[in-house]
This record gives sequence, structure tokens and C-alpha cells, in this order.
Amino acid sequence: FAGRALSAITVVLAVWISLRLFTHRGIAAAGALVMSALPITYVWPGVSSPSAGFLLLAIAIAWRWRNPSSYVTATAITWLAAAVRPEFVWAALGVTVTVAVVLVLSVTRKHITVTTVTSLGFGLVAMPLILTIAYGNPVDLGTRSWEAFEQHYEFRFATESDDPWQIDADVIGRDFPGASSIAAAATANTPAFVTHVGRNIFALPISTGGHFMGLGGDSRSQNLIGVATAGLWLTALTVALVRSPARTRAFTQRSWRTLVAPQSRGAMVIAVIVVGAALVSTVVIYPRPHYLVLAVAILITMTGLVIADLANPRVTPWLPVTAIMATSALALTAHLFSPMGSANKLNAESLRALNALPDTWILLTPERPIDIYLVDGQQIINPSEETLAQAETFSDLVESSGVNVIFDGILFRQAEYAQLPGFDAFLQDPTILGFEPVIPGSPFLVRR
Repeated sequence: FAGRALSAITVVLAVWISLRLFTHRGIAAAGALVMSALPITYVWPGVSSPSAGFLLLAIAIAWRWRNPSSYVTATAITWLAAAVRPEFVWAALGVTVTVAVVLVLSVTRKHITVTTVTSLGFGLVAMPLILTIAYGNPVDLGTRSWEAFEQHYEFRFATESDDPWQIDADVIGRDFPGASSIAAAATANTPAFVTHVGRNIFALPISTGGHFMGLGGDSRSQNLIGVATAGLWLTALTVALVRSPARTRAFTQRSWRTLVAPQSRGAMVIAVIVVGAALVSTVVIYPRPHYLVLAVAILITMTGLVIADLANPRVTPWLPVTAIMATSALALTAHLFSPMGSANKLNAESLRALNALPDTWILLTPERPIDIYLVDGQQIINPSEETLAQAETFSDLVESSGVNVIFDGILFRQAEYAQLPGFDAFLQDPTILGFEPVIPGSPFLVRR
């Protein structure tokens, strides 16, 4: 929990730093607190929030100074995002190449000295070298993106006879025969692929707008706080825009000149690469909330810059920024100290009970890794084909694997071994194999 809380805070801090680079403390603090109040900040924050925070910060630093030094710094930060979410490795490589070109042009045009460009060159490759030494080949990305595409495509296009809860090729194998990558799927059945992408594009602005408006929480109170905070922020934006049409036109013209200025070309390319890479997940796979954290953070930062420039300087520090701060602080407090839902509370109590016992646990469940919460234990997510082949009954599987704790969840009941004789009888009465809930009502069944 502490790790995920800190991860969520990273994107909040990134919004604050990004706004603070361009404007005063009041707007920066208000924008960060708006981010902290939106439910999307807390959706799978382990990887989504840090990567979104790093990418937002890279864009902000590149635009704040628009010079080779800031581009090199932005490159290093983009590599940190890639370290958190490997699908951004290609974005990091693209940014690295872009900045290398900027350095070459700068030295050939005598904008910077050879000594300076040499130092910046070392800085440009330092972060990818460190990450390569620490984690290996950065372009060996595995198949996670393809698996995510499989999951979301199957959920969207599964028929009554399909089982979208399992990646069993019922849907993917039918629509994309022989495909084992996103590129192969696009060529195997282009119309089906384009249909999926088109529906994602249609859903993207709706989903992004909903999360920017504070929706998408797990509870009414979370949505209420998110919507109230977003409403205040958008009210401030509206008031700033209509306060003086002349100032608004001047701001628009000034912003456009900045965007098209020759000095901004490097920052523009970096921003396009980063945002384009982020859009791949949302457009090709699915606009899931955790893919949209960067988009929402960018919206908060950009609208914050508008408020800072156009709002009444006498009013901005008090209304509605003060109201946003108060509401957001309440939201953050509520998130940190609100009681868990009943299911999460039961799971937490069950894990505490398991860790209080002296046993070494062998946990059987295909659910996402649970053994990380065990002091002494390991998890069997999928028994080997050899183990399954040798097991004539579910009891044989349990005995041969040495399993002494089972998590009875949805995926457990849909696992391949759920077809073994004796599985249904075990579900009806776990005591036939010597298992019982670790605490009353717990889905964690133990045998000691």
C-alpha cells in the first residue's frame, strides 16, 4: 500500500513541478491537489503514475528552456519512464535520437562549443547505459503489449460461446489466425483490426473527459470529491477565458508563436514522440484508465497555465484556487484514511493471519501475484504441463505440488485444473482435502 501511495504521489508532484516551472506557487499547488483528488490517480498507480509523471516532467522541462541542456535532461527522464513501463522504450529511443541530432546541429552551427556538446553527449547516453547494465537489453520487451491487446479485444468481441476471461485464442485465433504480435494482427485481418482501433479512438475523448471531470472512482464519495474538485477547476478556467476576450486572443496568439518558433522545434518533436507513444496503448489496445493518467495530467497542466495567465491576479489566490485546495486536501485525506472495502479488508486480515502462522506457504491461484504479501511463501500461478498431465484428480495436483493454501477467486475457478475430477467437490467442501478458511469467511483456504 505504501509503495502504491508513493507511486500515486509521483504524478501529483510532476503536475506541481511542471506548473511551477511556468507559473506561481498558488496555481501549481492547486493543480497538484486537483490531480490528487481525481480518482484516476489511484487506478493501478504502481506503474501508471510514475511513468506518466516522468513523461509529463520531460515535456515540461523541454518546453521550459528549449535548449540542448533541457533536452538532454528530458531524455534522461523519458528513460526513467521506460524503466517503469517498458513499452516507452521506443519513445525513449526516439527522443534520444532527436536530441542527438539537435546536439550535432548546435555544434555545427556554433551555437555551443565542442566541449559542451561532448559533456551533453555523455549525459545523453548515461541513463540508457545505466538501465542497460542494471536490467539488460532495453528492446527485449517480451509479449505484454500483445497480451493486453488479446485481453481487450476478446472482451470486446467475445460471443456467447467464447470465454473472454481466458486468453485461449477463441476470439484472437478466430479473427487473427496465426498472429502473435500486434503488427501481425494488423496484417492478418486488417478490417477487424481497424474496427477495434476505430472504436478505441471513438471512446478515447469520452473516457479521458470523464476522468478529467473526476469520474471513474470506486465509490460515490470518491466520485463526488473528484467531480466537485474538477468542477471548481473548470469554473476557474471558464472565468479566466471569458474575463477579457482581448487578453484571451492575445494569449492564444502568443502561445501559437511559441509553438511555431524555430527554438521550439526540439521541444515539439519530443512532445510529439512522448504523447504519440502514450497514445499507442490507448488507441491500439484500449483507453483503460491507467493508460490515460498522462493525458489527464497534461490537461491539468495546460489548463493551469491558462488560468495563471488570464485569471484576475487579485482573485486567483483566493477563489476558486483556495476552494480547490481545501477540497483536494479533503480528498487526499479521505483516500489515505478511508476504510477498505469489505472484500479488501477481508483479504488484508487473511494475509495478516497467514503471516502470523509459522508455516511456509505454497499458494495455488492464477490471480495476480499474491505471494509478495506473504512473509514466507511462494505462489503457483500455473502448474506445469507435466504436473497437470500426471494429476488424475484435483487431490493429486494438490499433493504433488505441496500446496497448503489456496485462494478461491474467479480465476481459480476458471483455471485449467478446474476440469479435474474432485474440483467441484472441493469447492463445495474444502475440508475433504483438509482445507479450511484461515479466518471465518476468508477466500484463503489453508491446510496445516
